Amino acid sequence: DLLRPICQLIGNRCTLLDVGWAGMDAAELECDRAQIITELSTDYRTTRWVAAIESMRSRNALQQLTSLVPGNRILIGFDYHNGKLIGEIPMDDWIEIGLRSQVAGSVILDLARVGSQSGPTTGPYCRGVKNAAPDWTVFSGGGIRNPRDVEDLTAAGCERCLVGTALHGIV
Repeated sequence: DLLRPICQLIGNRCTLLDVGWAGMDAAELECDRAQIITELSTDYRTTRWVAAIESMRSRNALQQLTSLVPGNRILIGFDYHNGKLIGEIPMDDWIEIGLRSQVAGSVILDLARVGSQSGPTTGPYCRGVKNAAPDWTVFSGGGIRNPRDVEDLTAAGCERCLVGTALHGIV
């Protein structure tokens, strides 16, 4: 009920949308949730869908999402907490699955750093993803304090930075 009004407000601006995709069994693929995702994907073509690995129940979940949304509009979400990947399936496996599914890229965050202004720790992960999947667009964030942190992330292969807390003091 909330997604459509939000998408309408955002319009055709590029938006990252993480809906907690877990994957679906065959019956669920026919349900309203799948239909809503398909409709929003059709109506709002600038929306990029984040499939976070800690939410996905299996290796098949990403392929299921690509049956609803074109792979070139999906980003795999790699969330860390204090440097530990959240999820049971290794990052390299997800990169391989993402390459086969022709996803657009990834979003890499260390959730322990989000809002902390303590500096990002995701540079090595950005570099690893970029080396394994050079055509992917890599987003990263968590702890970004200043332009130097952004420079460090871009030097590690990150093309887009998610910055929030660092901006709070300038508006």
